[in-house]
Amino acid sequence: MFFYNFKVVNNVNYIFMKRRSALQKIAWFSGGIVMLPYYCSNQPELTVFSNLPITIPDRNLINLLSNLILPEDTEGFPTMESRLDFILTMVNDGLDSQEISDYLYGMEAFRKYVIAIYGTSFEELVDEDQLACIGKTIDCGDEKSFFVHTIKRHSLGHFTTSEKYMKDYLNFEFMPGRYYGCIPV
Repeated sequence: MFFYNFKVVNNVNYIFMKRRSALQKIAWFSGGIVMLPYYCSNQPELTVFSNLPITIPDRNLINLLSNLILPEDTEGFPTMESRLDFILTMVNDGLDSQEISDYLYGMEAFRKYVIAIYGTSFEELVDEDQLACIGKTIDCGDEKSFFVHTIKRHSLGHFTTSEKYMKDYLNFEFMPGRYYGCIPV
């Protein structure tokens, strides 16, 4: 009689284990189906910067200025993050609150300057006028100069810290570097 009860209990446990396994598989499958649209989305999620309140047109202006100053070559010099994200991260994390307010004020002053001189927004100018406008404002010594100079400095910083540039042009060796154990003195 003991063996019969033991066999029944084992069969019941076996059935519950199969149900538990089936429920786990259904849960994993359902979770995958729910997350599928998120992973298949073509739109990149915008990074929110806590110290830097900017809008999408501001991002577009910064991206346009940085690509005019130094055209981005993602195939020749790949990096972990885009240049725009690098610039915004450096401004957000590297500048104090007064410099960030000067940066934002410089952006608005730059927009007003372009409209006053050319009668249209910077994005609608032809390439030659855009480059001439950058050349005129970068050496002014005011807020719009600070804005453009900051973008230039961080654009160059993004390029010069790419792995390919550091390895091929600076002959930089990443950690741990070389170890010469026995060097004649």
